[in-house]
Amino acid sequence: MKQRANCHFGFIWRSKIDPFFCFLQGECGLLFTNRSEKEVDSFFEKFVEKDYARGGTLATETVELEEGPLEQFPHSMEPLLRSLGLPTSLNRGIVTLIKDYTVCQKGQMLNPEQAKILVRTISKIFSFARTF
Repeated sequence: MKQRANCHFGFIWRSKIDPFFCFLQGECGLLFTNRSEKEVDSFFEKFVEKDYARGGTLATETVELEEGPLEQFPHSMEPLLRSLGLPTSLNRGIVTLIKDYTVCQKGQMLNPEQAKILVRTISKIFSFARTF
């Protein structure tokens, strides 16, 4: 018996898609297009998207924070930053880094706390690109 899966473009016969599900593991997806294979390959060869770090990914560079005021943070965020492992204190209502702090080393696998620190302190430094 054939089942239907509802999608934006009408109904797709699930029995025709089921054989592809065994190939979908990890972070991947299916792309349906009317473009040629050459056009799609050309697009994805050039495509790079900057993204924030995530726990479990490898650091692409060493990130160090220098001692001093972290003026981008309101005073209410100081307890959160301290809970993530940053050596911080409040100095006249300004979040201050007490000593230099190395967030991650190049090639090191990031833990969730390091990823959260990177998201809050620096811009998007990790690149997302198609890999095979």
